[in-house]
Amino acid sequence: MKQFFLIAAAVFICASAHAQEEDSTETKAPEHAAKNFYHTPYRLRNSGSFDKRSMLLSLTYGFPNILFNGDYSGRTLFNNNSMGVGPITLRLEIPVRDEIGIQLFGQYAGKNWDNGSITEKATGIGGGALGMYHFNKLIPVPKLDIYAGVGVGLRHDDANFYNNYPDIIVDVIGVAGARYYFTHVFGIMAEGGYTGYSYASAGVTFRFTEKKMHHKKLANEAPRVSPGE
Repeated sequence: MKQFFLIAAAVFICASAHAQEEDSTETKAPEHAAKNFYHTPYRLRNSGSFDKRSMLLSLTYGFPNILFNGDYSGRTLFNNNSMGVGPITLRLEIPVRDEIGIQLFGQYAGKNWDNGSITEKATGIGGGALGMYHFNKLIPVPKLDIYAGVGVGLRHDDANFYNNYPDIIVDVIGVAGARYYFTHVFGIMAEGGYTGYSYASAGVTFRFTEKKMHHKKLANEAPRVSPGE
């Protein structure tokens, strides 16, 4: 648990520092008026909310925590007498096309039940991958990223009261949500769908593009002219 939090915190501290630098030098992409947006062929149009140069790093908190909800070993374990953490999810989305990406994620959830003289505990760690579709070719709002995705997740749940639970659980997962960007780099997000430990989540997103890197590459590849030539 502590290692997951430390890794997530370190990644986001680095991301925040890089985001401030990138956002200060980023130029705004041209925005298409709505009347011209739908006259552009589908393969060419793009609102600018996502593209094949955009990599997304997100941190979200899910709710409700459904870790070990149900009847286990004669115990009815729902949220009426529990305190939980998470799920906390760290996500990285890698672009494939202007409207399609692959999201990789890792998550942690914990829960305690107070049953009078006994405190029962459970933890869950999971991860997986989703194929994501962004509606940037259908919705002409540059700061709004509407998306949906489906995929497969693996999780390991453990509890001090139930020894027969499977070590690895395979889940079919699906989400739909939206991001709103306050700057080119930073935005907030909210989504609904099943991810293994919750049915909804909200958090923050950092968006990085290859534009700055591409400009540096062109500068390095520019021909050098010797004095006198």
